Amino acid sequence: MKKYLKYMAVAVFCLLSASQVYAQNKTLNQKPFSDFRVNNKTYYFSGQLGLSKDEGPADIDFNTEVRQCMNRIADLLKQNKLKFKEVVQVTVYLNDMDNFEEFNSIYIEYFSSPYPSRACVAVSQLYKNARVEISFIAAKD
Repeated sequence: MKKYLKYMAVAVFCLLSASQVYAQNKTLNQKPFSDFRVNNKTYYFSGQLGLSKDEGPADIDFNTEVRQCMNRIADLLKQNKLKFKEVVQVTVYLNDMDNFEEFNSIYIEYFSSPYPSRACVAVSQLYKNARVEISFIAAKD
């Protein structure tokens, strides 16, 4: 089932038009997805974790993990000359909905009104046993 869901996510991005621009993180070349895709000034970013290559969730607390995830998002936005105010949709994956309020208290430090549309989904497990993963869409005017 996990394998099927992984390929479904790739298929969604493959449906975008052939005129797209994409970037591939060199450390993820063996992965079957792009870090982001661009189509008509809309940027589709893959899920971001708050863990480094060498970290596991036991190495840091939830607050730190969320902040590292949000800082990765900030870096991706900056690299693409985007700002948080240009993020139009966010999908948050939490492995424990008991962390929902703490997540929101950190989230609002990065976003301001009008907030992007958002879905928050409880999942049983994330890659590297992360506690949070965030994917998002940004659009340039």
